[in-house]
Amino acid sequence: MKGFTLVELMGVMIIIGIVIIITVPVITNVVKENKETLYGVQKKNIEGSARNFVAENLFSLDLESGDRFAITIGKLKELGYLEESAIKSETKKDFTDETAILVENNNGDIIYTVCVNEDCDLNNISYYGE
Repeated sequence: MKGFTLVELMGVMIIIGIVIIITVPVITNVVKENKETLYGVQKKNIEGSARNFVAENLFSLDLESGDRFAITIGKLKELGYLEESAIKSETKKDFTDETAILVENNNGDIIYTVCVNEDCDLNNISYYGE
C-alpha cells in the first residue's frame, strides 16, 4: 500500500495556508481599489451628463458669475442626458433619482459637483425644472 504520510499531508496544508495568507489580502485590496475607481468613474459620468445638459442649454440657463443651481439625476434621465442609474460601488446601491448635481459658475469656470452624502451645501439652491 502506498500513500502519504501525516507529515507530508501537514506540509502540504501548511504551504496552502501560507499561500492563502499571502493572496487573500492582496486580492481584497485590489477589489477595494477597483470599487473606488469605479465609484469615481460613475461620478464623472454623472458630471458629464450634467455638463452636456448645461452645454446644450447654456443661453437659456443664463448662468452669471456666482450663480448656482442644482439638477437631479432624475431630471437628467427625464431629459435624456442620462440613460441608466449609476451604482455606488461601496454600497452596491444606485445613486437615487434625488441625487443632486450642483452647477456653479465661478468667474466663467463652470464647476460640477455630484452631491452624495452631505458633501454639498444645497441650502437656498434652486433646482432646475422644479
